[in-house]
Amino acid sequence: MRIPGGNHLDRQKTLLPRDYLECPEEFGAIRGASFAVPPGGDAMSLDVARLQHELVVIWRTSLRPPSLTMLARRFGMSKASLSRIATGKRWMGDVGATVLVYAARHPSSMPTRPTPTAR
Repeated sequence: MRIPGGNHLDRQKTLLPRDYLECPEEFGAIRGASFAVPPGGDAMSLDVARLQHELVVIWRTSLRPPSLTMLARRFGMSKASLSRIATGKRWMGDVGATVLVYAARHPSSMPTRPTPTAR
């Protein structure tokens, strides 16, 4: 399904979601990672980055997570865009948020494995 304007990115954002983590390489991988507003950032973007991060963590740490390919096909996104969202190199936007909420709540993807926690 194609959504008009689905490729729209918020051009006002100059930072990436991963820029809001104290250790950007932990984006989507570590539950309870530390966040902070970086120079040039804002509190609202921090909240969105935190939500995006937590949804990716839930998706990635589930017992049988939906595959990136399946999610991209189901929601009409490119695998590259979804991969960039999952690594915090792109803001999720409306369609990306829908994909991550679906992936996090999909019946076969409920978390059952312990997740790494921040030190």
